[in-house]
Amino acid sequence: MLQVFRRLLKREPHDPLEIQKALTIGPQVDTVPNASGRFGYDKSNPIPVHWPQGELDYLAGLQCECGVSFLFHRMGSFGQGPDGHLIDGYELICRNRKHRFKLFMDMYHAGPSSLLPEGLTKGPQEGVGVPVRVKDFPDGLPAVIRTLAALHGTQPDE
Repeated sequence: MLQVFRRLLKREPHDPLEIQKALTIGPQVDTVPNASGRFGYDKSNPIPVHWPQGELDYLAGLQCECGVSFLFHRMGSFGQGPDGHLIDGYELICRNRKHRFKLFMDMYHAGPSSLLPEGLTKGPQEGVGVPVRVKDFPDGLPAVIRTLAALHGTQPDE
């Protein structure tokens, strides 16, 4: 997000209203205003959630058509979405490694959407992922989880 914020600041002329809009919390909604395209799969129709933890919680509860949860990581920020908020992109792969795709999220809302992307279902919070990019995803995910846990003084399975 910091990288996108820096890009916003580099624009000439600076538009304080654009920066404020990109970082303002919107209401809890099922779809963001002015959305178009496939829910979650298109940047133009991101999944509204609340903050990075909301992204992780939402993704951890998803299941693919195999009926299993996902491994996931944040690919990065993808600029502004249809309501002016910054959009995050996550890459997911099911634990069976049969289904792999990207979902787009807008973490600047008061709560999570009750909708699910097409083809996915809600299950127990068994998915595992991180809010950072994993270079060798999914094989590099365990090492990143251990590193993040060590930085926070916790154990990976806490």
